[in-house]
Amino acid sequence: VIWWVVVLRLWCFEVVCFHRGVQVSDLHALNELLSLAADELAGQSGEQWLKERGIARVQVKHLALTEHQGLEGFRQVYFRGCRTLQRVFNSARHDDRVQSGAVRELAQAIMQLVTDSSTPMATLLALRDRSDYAMVHSVNVATFAGTQASALGLTEEDVQEVVGAVLTHDIGQTKLPPAQMESPTGPAMVREALGIHAVEGARMLLAAPGDQRLAAAVALQHHQPPPRDGPGQLAIELCRLSDTLDNVRTLAEDPGLEGITAAIAWMVRLGHFILYLLSRLVRLLSLPQPWQLLKLS
Repeated sequence: VIWWVVVLRLWCFEVVCFHRGVQVSDLHALNELLSLAADELAGQSGEQWLKERGIARVQVKHLALTEHQGLEGFRQVYFRGCRTLQRVFNSARHDDRVQSGAVRELAQAIMQLVTDSSTPMATLLALRDRSDYAMVHSVNVATFAGTQASALGLTEEDVQEVVGAVLTHDIGQTKLPPAQMESPTGPAMVREALGIHAVEGARMLLAAPGDQRLAAAVALQHHQPPPRDGPGQLAIELCRLSDTLDNVRTLAEDPGLEGITAAIAWMVRLGHFILYLLSRLVRLLSLPQPWQLLKLS
């Protein structure tokens, strides 16, 4: 199976899958689909259009017109999600409890958006608010991680689990003194703060209702490379990629495409990430000439 990630001006494909034995005629049919105007599909999905023509060796995922209603729906969930997370973090700070039910509902809403929305990931990157960085950052990171998980072909249930785990990756920050969160001085203080909030987050999540083992693993290890074949390795790595990207782009002087490209280039040079997943992130962002940033053996 060969997976491609393609973003065109009118259509947004997150995944195109060519199965073994694909024929030239199959590719001609795909090319015809790409050439259709919006009204020619008459409400059909791209996959349904291919199946009706007997094309079984080519599959498309997340095929939709990039119109504004998807972005509007995401904006509503985005800001509602920030308010929900604010309540969850306040509860963790004052009561030492994680409201896992509220996190689960928010994860489901975000999962439905990243699997069904017509809005490309690069567009979602532009939608951010600096008014409450901790909440905005958590929603951003969960959305980016969920988009990557969906593009990898995970089931909706698994995508929702990844999103839910990533939403609370920084909940341990509620146990840090405000001064340590706002202005840690020196590398030693930064490392101490990172270590404390990772351990505290994992502790609270393991004590929360339901099975929170994946969320606890993500909270504990999102600042360090996951162990080979360890539990939650994929979710941890998707969180690390998304967390680093959102942090670096927030600090960048240029918040646009150039700033995002610079952030990715810095992540490549850092060399702390699984290159396969980083290369997929570059593709999902529709960056120009991504192989100038990353080269795989």
